[in-house]
Amino acid sequence: MNNAPFFSITCLTPVVSLGIFNRHYVFQFSMKNRKIASMHKLVPIVERHISQLRSVDLGNRFRIGDCTFHLLQNDRNVLYKVKANQLWFLKIPRSKTAEEVIIRESIGLKCAGVIANQSVYYTVPNAKYSISAGYLLTSEIKGIQLQRAFYRSCLPSGGKGSILKWYNAFGSCLALMHNSNHKNELKKCNRTTSVLRLRQLCNNIQAKENLSEEITRWAYLADYEKGSTKFVHGNIKPENILLSDKGVAIIDFENCGQGSVYDDLSFFCLNLILTKTLIFFPWRKALRAFRHFLEGYQTIGELRVGLLKTAITARLADYYLSKYVLHKEIPLVAGIPVQKSKLQHLLTSLLRSHSDNQDPGTFFI
Repeated sequence: MNNAPFFSITCLTPVVSLGIFNRHYVFQFSMKNRKIASMHKLVPIVERHISQLRSVDLGNRFRIGDCTFHLLQNDRNVLYKVKANQLWFLKIPRSKTAEEVIIRESIGLKCAGVIANQSVYYTVPNAKYSISAGYLLTSEIKGIQLQRAFYRSCLPSGGKGSILKWYNAFGSCLALMHNSNHKNELKKCNRTTSVLRLRQLCNNIQAKENLSEEITRWAYLADYEKGSTKFVHGNIKPENILLSDKGVAIIDFENCGQGSVYDDLSFFCLNLILTKTLIFFPWRKALRAFRHFLEGYQTIGELRVGLLKTAITARLADYYLSKYVLHKEIPLVAGIPVQKSKLQHLLTSLLRSHSDNQDPGTFFI
């Protein structure tokens, strides 16, 4: 792999190059010599020990040569943090669809490269993946979750900062991703749409209280139009959106594919809207972040408020049934307990609202 020739992909030049050898691929995003040397040292070690790394035979912390491995996750994917002069993350899928996972991740990285060329606010990791060996190696993006940065900005000591600017930037970057031409390279997104998932959840509930009954009726009567099929991420949860000093970044593309943009948008918006259910939380700042995000999205992408409202209502109903009806939990947002009565009021107002052309900010009321 290290001696493989490199050539440019037209859509990614001049920033990105792709080296190919025996189904091995390297994405170079202006990689510095130190990172190139670090990757060239690490890749042979990974490929020589890939079976042991996949089966976690070497333990939780161990060294191979000059490289230190720290096991972070051990379920359907094995995830290591690796120190080899530079920090890297090694992902090894273990499911029957491991090859498909790597292919989806690779196309997501190609899409990320396109966004990086079109937006000064987007950053992307360097990466190497192998379909035949079944692994993905990505460089560290130094930063924190965008949502965590937002919560910090809400503290008295957090300062005003520029967090709203980054929500606007993330909105435009997500629209660039949705409008990319990579959807035809993949099948459907791996995730069930928000309304269909809610219907499945309703079928699993036996004894239903009044609000659960209302949710079930709404779920089966909802006329959910997906809008045009686009390239979607499929898992836009807070952990997958990072903010660094160079910009925002989206990671973990293993569920990406063809789908509805409103499932991506509603997933991201849910945690902002849930701040309305917290005690003593400055939810109006969350409302401003919500507006900035949608404004940024609309600078590039089309947004139909009615479809977004339906998807957000389905997400919120799913959240209520999962946390309070099925599992009897006390959920937390930003480390603060969600108030059940406030969540019920917010959800009821969305279920009973019939206007699809309203200001999206009214979703908070």
